[in-house]
Amino acid sequence: IETTGLADPGPVCKTFYADEELRARTRIDGVLTLVDACHFLQQLKRDRSDGSVNESAQQVAFADKILLNKVDAVSEAVLQEVEAEIRGINSICPVVRCSLSARPNEVPLDELLAAQSFSLDRVLQEMSVEEVVND
Repeated sequence: IETTGLADPGPVCKTFYADEELRARTRIDGVLTLVDACHFLQQLKRDRSDGSVNESAQQVAFADKILLNKVDAVSEAVLQEVEAEIRGINSICPVVRCSLSARPNEVPLDELLAAQSFSLDRVLQEMSVEEVVND
């Protein structure tokens, strides 16, 4: 399942657990999130209306693995700032630096696919900790 753009992955993932028949026939292998190194900080910090979801933060929170893309288009200092923000949201998922347009063959597909890494309990626990910190 791919949630293009700024979609909140939470409702998509929860769908697989809400329906008993769907749960019996399918499983989520993992949530792979693509982070744009050029625009992530801007998207993460942009103004939102009251009560709206920060989709960038939600995507990182639900991620089992993150592809940090366009690393060739920003400085090392920006990459470190982006990675620090990612770690502030999801401290345990691996972050793989890449440049999909320049070097797509360097992306380790064997590490990304068939990961069997998704845990709804982990996501919900991290979200609970985040809510406590933000209160």
